Amino acid sequence: MTIPLTERFLLPIPATIPWNVYGQAQTFGRESGTAGFTLVSALTEPLPIKSRLDYVLLCHEDADEFIWSFADTGTGMITKVSRGDTVASFSAPVPGPLMTEIVVQRGGRKIASLSFVQECLAPSTKFESLLFDLKAAGQSTDLFFAIREVCEELKPYIDEAAASTGPNGIPARLLAAVIYMEARGRPKDESPKARSIRKRLSGEEYNPRQQAIQETLKRYAGMSVHKLHLHDIREVEVELIRSFFNEFETLADLDPRRVELKYAGKKSLGVCQIAQTTAAMTEGLIPWRDLNEGSRSADLEAIEDAYKALTMSDFLSIFNSLRFPKMNIMVAAHLLAKIKNRPNRFPTMSARDVLTSAQAIGIIATEYNRGAYGTPLATMKNNGNGDRAVKFVLASKDILGLTRFFPDPPP
Repeated sequence: MTIPLTERFLLPIPATIPWNVYGQAQTFGRESGTAGFTLVSALTEPLPIKSRLDYVLLCHEDADEFIWSFADTGTGMITKVSRGDTVASFSAPVPGPLMTEIVVQRGGRKIASLSFVQECLAPSTKFESLLFDLKAAGQSTDLFFAIREVCEELKPYIDEAAASTGPNGIPARLLAAVIYMEARGRPKDESPKARSIRKRLSGEEYNPRQQAIQETLKRYAGMSVHKLHLHDIREVEVELIRSFFNEFETLADLDPRRVELKYAGKKSLGVCQIAQTTAAMTEGLIPWRDLNEGSRSADLEAIEDAYKALTMSDFLSIFNSLRFPKMNIMVAAHLLAKIKNRPNRFPTMSARDVLTSAQAIGIIATEYNRGAYGTPLATMKNNGNGDRAVKFVLASKDILGLTRFFPDPPP
């Protein structure tokens, strides 16, 4: 078998399954009764320029060669060609229609061809106005890419996911603020921050003496010291876990790395940085469990044990729900709603009222970042993410301008 495990959907699948739950989807063959293939674009058009675009081929039958091409349909010029894998990425340099095509072969014979033509756009005038105001206010330049992701690339997914939680769920602006913090902290590949990480790790932008001094000062101040890794880049992190899964079936039964796979569940993935164990709880695959200050380690171990008892099919389902932004954001929205609506939090508060409650915003964002606790509401305190969320979400503060793109929901 030559299809990677993470893209293999070889069991009989009803043609009614909506593969666009992952993004913009194009199928081949399944409607006509054959097994076929599904091409998924992680972002739905219109697509952003100068931002990585990811594509995945989900395979419902076997194949052994995959030829990707990306072309400007206006000129017919093919910009990029890649071979050999069921995933590919591209960054459109200028606005215009982009054609993405994959030719699928088996035994040297073409068996399928799937393609998209998607419109690529420059940032909107509305976003350029926001960017101008953020620059004038002296905001750090490394936030600009992440705020563009939230306000333009991912906005349709954010609006849909927040609405799915209902009138007593969570507002889109809170979801947007949480995503912004995670997206900025774990940058998209090829973004300015991701390029800086690569340069620092290669030694181009790294001063060992200065770094040592900074780390020493942080320790004196009681701050944690973060060691830079390549998987601090979002797509590198996803590919790390993808490779882990795809190596699994090549290992002997007694290979210790087979056991390690079950310990990878604590790894957070995707634009919303959700741990696979947390996604399993949110999706109902394992029981929900609140944490407690006095037994945090034991509580986390119990969650991990429940995760490790799942099947490989469950692991892959969780992985695929987190690797694609659309599903990742949907899981994040449901997680935020679960945190909010527990009996010890804000179960009767409407999504609209959350937007005017600094306490609700701060605590929900804190527990999204740190874990959901059984601590009584009266004694629950914000962490740094909670405090930042208040500044991002309350209309009276709104230091990011999120109200322009995510206004209050109707009463």
